Amino acid sequence: MAGHAEAADDKMLVRNNASSLLDQLLDQEKNVSKVLIIKHVSRELSGLIKAISTAAADGAKRLKGLAHDDPTLDLGRPELPVGEKATRDAIAKTDEYDLLLSSGANFEFTLLLTQAQAVNYGSHLAKVAADNSADPAEKDAFLTMSRTLDQLLTQVKAMMRSLPSK
Repeated sequence: MAGHAEAADDKMLVRNNASSLLDQLLDQEKNVSKVLIIKHVSRELSGLIKAISTAAADGAKRLKGLAHDDPTLDLGRPELPVGEKATRDAIAKTDEYDLLLSSGANFEFTLLLTQAQAVNYGSHLAKVAADNSADPAEKDAFLTMSRTLDQLLTQVKAMMRSLPSK
């Protein structure tokens, strides 16, 4: 019996960690469309970025609702090794710098690349959370988030392929 309880506890820890990281990501991504205030892009890319922002905002709200309904779902558990956290912070600064200093096709490519990475990561976090959730409704909510992010990734990749090459 103790082994079963430990396995359930481990699954809950994994679910909480993946959910916490997903919560952080969605909170960041819901604001990605703000870049369109200072940078101009094609109507198609603008629509896709707004769709990503909306999906992230919806996902963040849904995730917080899940945590409200399930007190064991702790969104304050984004534990990462210090080296991983430092690396992520460095990547975020580089991406921000690259986005702010680029324009035209270079900006669009960089923006799409960052979004491909973000929605791919988010999709996998949601899938891991689903795989480690004991509640069927919660599992379904995570799988829905994963599928939504996967669909956005498909659109991002298609748009990356359609960018003019030099």
